[in-house]
Amino acid sequence: MTFIGLHVCHIALVAMLFRGPDVDWAYGLIVSGLLLVCAIVVVTAPQLLKTPVATMLYLVAVAVGLYWLGLTPGLEWFLPALFLKLLIGHAAPLQRL
Repeated sequence: MTFIGLHVCHIALVAMLFRGPDVDWAYGLIVSGLLLVCAIVVVTAPQLLKTPVATMLYLVAVAVGLYWLGLTPGLEWFLPALFLKLLIGHAAPLQRL
């Protein structure tokens, strides 16, 4: 969770530097809160459900970013890549049989 929490700095930088002439506080707070809540849900899910839960929450986060918050010009890839890396790659590691 510490590793995921550190990525809030990346979100803050995007909100400050790339979301318009002023700092987009709503974007920063919503995306940061969504990331932390999703990560907590994935980490606390039972081992067999981590990957499906992470995938579902990834799709929800991408939908929120695309349809509710809007795209960041030039950084359209940022939210999908960030949530994919953190939720599916780190919070829900591959299961070993």
